[in-house]
Amino acid sequence: MEIAAAPRAVLSRRSATRDALLPWRGLAVVSTCAAVAFLPFLQPSGPGNIGPVDCLVALAITATFCWAVVERMSIHIPYALPVGVMALAGVVASLFSIYPATGLIAVLQDLFLLAWAASVVTLCRTPRELSPVLRTWAYASVVWAGLMVLGALTHIDVLSGITAREGNRASITFGDPNLAAGYFASSLMVVWASATPRHRVARGAAVAVLITAIVFTGSNGFSLATLAACTVALIIGMARRRGLFSAVALTCGVVLVAGVVATQVNINAVVNDAAASAPLLRDYVGRFTQSTAGRDTLLHETLALVEHGGLIGIGPGATKPTLQAQQSDVAFEAHSDFTASIAERGLLGGVGLLLLILVIAFHTRRFLGPLQSGYAAVVRHPGALVGALVAFAIAANIYELLHFNYVWTLLAIVAAVSMWGRQAIT
Repeated sequence: MEIAAAPRAVLSRRSATRDALLPWRGLAVVSTCAAVAFLPFLQPSGPGNIGPVDCLVALAITATFCWAVVERMSIHIPYALPVGVMALAGVVASLFSIYPATGLIAVLQDLFLLAWAASVVTLCRTPRELSPVLRTWAYASVVWAGLMVLGALTHIDVLSGITAREGNRASITFGDPNLAAGYFASSLMVVWASATPRHRVARGAAVAVLITAIVFTGSNGFSLATLAACTVALIIGMARRRGLFSAVALTCGVVLVAGVVATQVNINAVVNDAAASAPLLRDYVGRFTQSTAGRDTLLHETLALVEHGGLIGIGPGATKPTLQAQQSDVAFEAHSDFTASIAERGLLGGVGLLLLILVIAFHTRRFLGPLQSGYAAVVRHPGALVGALVAFAIAANIYELLHFNYVWTLLAIVAAVSMWGRQAIT
């Protein structure tokens, strides 16, 4: 009797320990899903552009790290090196900047987003935790898109986020139409990757709502980036299902069609017709020429700041106030992660950005191979996540994406699937 009682006592203690950990795990999953669900909830914003969703993100980070500590799990920070280099570059540039406070706030934002990414990677170490995160993102994004489109159609500006400054471009609670467009574009890829909703008709309706939302934001840049993302997702999907030859054939077909369209369609005529058309088209396709000219001017102004900042840079976030002080023609933020990194953080900032691209590419290449059965059931079309990264890479030329919450959420999901989906979980 005593010999049999010992194993029961051990099992009882293990069961009690496991039950004690469940509240931490549950809190980590629920808080992370809540943060993902409210990623668009950025308005009203406080000091340092802190939005309501940042409180949920902070709670999720705390809960996940507490769970990891209590259960003695390792905390993985896949983007620590590149972000660390960029943060160091930001601190150095801020010390010599005319706007040191702005620069230091930007560095703190970098570290906060890195902590968020590490939290998501640590949580999503099994399909059991990854699945609710992806499905929450998919369903929540469709709800946000539907609310924004409804607000635009019913002229409820509080719901649509339409302001006089942006014309008829909707942004819901993002405060920026381009920021909203990037969220809906990445959400479209999440819906595709996770096959959520499971029913094809419902999923088709979700895709239609998200595409409509992208149109209502009036973002030309993310519209083109979304088209590229879908193309990449289709090609990778073809390669995974039918082999490399079929993927190459599809790629050649896409290039041929794109070439024919480019030679046969008069872009200027389309833009001019849109500019004289309905308000939605006027503030969407109709402003393409004007938007391109403005960004071209801003690009040249930002490149001039590269020489002005030298090897150290002018300081994170200092582009707009510097251009305003110089009374430049277009005084805005850099609108490009590539030029902003070098102009604001100098040579070291450029190195950090290059390292980040290499780390992302390292994780992305693993998506070309098979996933574990559990992860394959959650991420049914991994090529769609690669497509989302391609969209970000394209959009990063005309927007600054590295301070967007949803960008780091997607990067974390990509890293989690790459790290945990291709090896045994112990």
